[in-house]
Amino acid sequence: MSYLLSYFLSCLLNYFLSFLLNFLSFLLNFLYCFYLDLEYLHHHILYYSHNQNLFRLLFRNLSRKSFS
Repeated sequence: MSYLLSYFLSCLLNYFLSFLLNFLSFLLNFLYCFYLDLEYLHHHILYYSHNQNLFRLLFRNLSRKSFS
């Protein structure tokens, strides 16, 4: 009887540990992908705002030259 009980407990422990490791792996993977997405968005937002400022300056200079 104790053999069956120890076998059952070892199986439970094995399943629990495998579930825990899989869950932690999933969580780390998800957080890392989320971080990469944030970096990607941040880069493109900065790039877009920089281009917007350049176009604004260019348009301002062109409009000043056309009126002068």
